[in-house]
Amino acid sequence: MGRIWDDVISQEEQEIYERAGYGRPAGFGQRPAVLLVDLYHTDPKRAAGQDSRFRDPPPPGHDLSIKAIQTLLAAARERGLPIFYSTNQYRADGKDIVGWSHKSWRAGAHSKTLEGQPYPFIEAVAPQPEDWVICKQAPSVFFGTQLATYLIKLGVDTLLVGGQTTSGCVRATVLDAFSYGFRTTVVEECTYDRCRTSHKVNLFDMHQKYADVVPLAEVLEYLKALALSAVAPARSR
Repeated sequence: MGRIWDDVISQEEQEIYERAGYGRPAGFGQRPAVLLVDLYHTDPKRAAGQDSRFRDPPPPGHDLSIKAIQTLLAAARERGLPIFYSTNQYRADGKDIVGWSHKSWRAGAHSKTLEGQPYPFIEAVAPQPEDWVICKQAPSVFFGTQLATYLIKLGVDTLLVGGQTTSGCVRATVLDAFSYGFRTTVVEECTYDRCRTSHKVNLFDMHQKYADVVPLAEVLEYLKALALSAVAPARSR
């Protein structure tokens, strides 16, 4: 079966990874949680109803990813899975932006526009009151947050990951999840990136070394077959 990265990663290059022993499926565990990375508006000024030149529009096709995320969320809520969201939040004066101050022209302006409030979620996939919201200041949702503590408390062994961007905060989060020992699945249709090539290359690389990149249909079958008794206790806080 063909994969999304086949048109950018040659068969010869894929065989190099195979010979090196990479690409082994990690599989699913028994206590999954959903982790949705940075599903916020990419231009906080526009989201706040202020005039703004929209310099970072959503990438082409991101609406399909949002629909896929809605499908994943519906299945996860039906099974009572814990659902985690991340968003960025900085002081209004921008003094805690740290690394982004060196690499982003816009981070400081965003923090001032939002007056220290979190970046606003995309309404179609916004968290519900029972969900967990993690505010972060670095690419990985794990870095400097209590996410790992919460997952351990809930007995989670598997993370189903989606969000933006594939090559940035999604990848950084996946690497940390791998390092903490979680079985990590990137739901293929539920991630997106500004650059289609970068999206595909990073999906391939994560699939080889740090996670399983799995089509949404396969994830839905896994959730459908999962015993309710395995996940319902993890929903309590």
